[in-house]
Amino acid sequence: MKKIIINLFLIISLSFILIGCGNNKLKDFKYQKDGDEIIITGVRHYKKQELIIPEGVTSIADNAFYACGRQLLSLTIPKSLKSIDCHSFDGIGSPKVYYDGTLLDYFSIEIRYDDNDYYIGNDRFGNCMPTYFNLYFINNEGLFEKNGKKYDSIYNIKNPDSTADQYCGIYIPNGLEQIGDLVFKSVQFKNYSVNDIIIPDSVKSIGNFSFYRSSFYQQNLIIPNSVKTIGAHAFDYTSINSITIPKSVTSIGEYVIGWLDGNNYGVQVVYYEGTEEEWNKIDIAEHNERLESKVVFLGNNA
Repeated sequence: MKKIIINLFLIISLSFILIGCGNNKLKDFKYQKDGDEIIITGVRHYKKQELIIPEGVTSIADNAFYACGRQLLSLTIPKSLKSIDCHSFDGIGSPKVYYDGTLLDYFSIEIRYDDNDYYIGNDRFGNCMPTYFNLYFINNEGLFEKNGKKYDSIYNIKNPDSTADQYCGIYIPNGLEQIGDLVFKSVQFKNYSVNDIIIPDSVKSIGNFSFYRSSFYQQNLIIPNSVKTIGAHAFDYTSINSITIPKSVTSIGEYVIGWLDGNNYGVQVVYYEGTEEEWNKIDIAEHNERLESKVVFLGNNA
């Protein structure tokens, strides 16, 4: 009987230790569980300059980091993260963000939003995700080390299609099938001397508002012939002068290059690689009068 009591005591003690260790990783956060999902809902120690979201966290709720303000200097995000709210990181300033996954994993994180989020100043790398140009992602040959892991800065990636020693500033990783809604909304690439935006031929769809109000140095964006759908407002009010649309595209959302045609801002020419007859077979949504007026059919000259 005494042996049974001792063993029971050891089991209970061990359970408390394990539970305590598990919770200890989340000690800086308010959170809730839903089955296997762990959702960060807030921050307990909002004055800390460094926060590490532990592996196992799957989601971040609306305004979860709002209390941190600009004193947060470093944030580590786990590879287990599957989704965030569009306002998860409102008000946190520009901390260095260490993501414990690859760049391809990072692009796969889902952003939750409602219709109003399209038109306000939210973008994946501003409020929706922490500042893009302070992002570091896992790379075993990376130049930067943090907590015993090697990372590369997103800004350290060279343009893989260029022989020159230039930095792409942004490289959409090959293997990504969808450029999601709001991904590059309002990002001012000109402020960071970004040379090119390269869309790999693994991409099949470009989401709603994906490049809305973004600015670039480059003048022409070529969409690869793997893309089948282009979402609403995808290239509305960008600084790109022209885009090239491949024959593979079967549907285009409304206002894809916007409706305002003033001050020579925004897409001025749309090159379509097919014929006018092929263009007319595309499912083009309403409110694309400006798009229709700008299209040049390259296939007609073949």
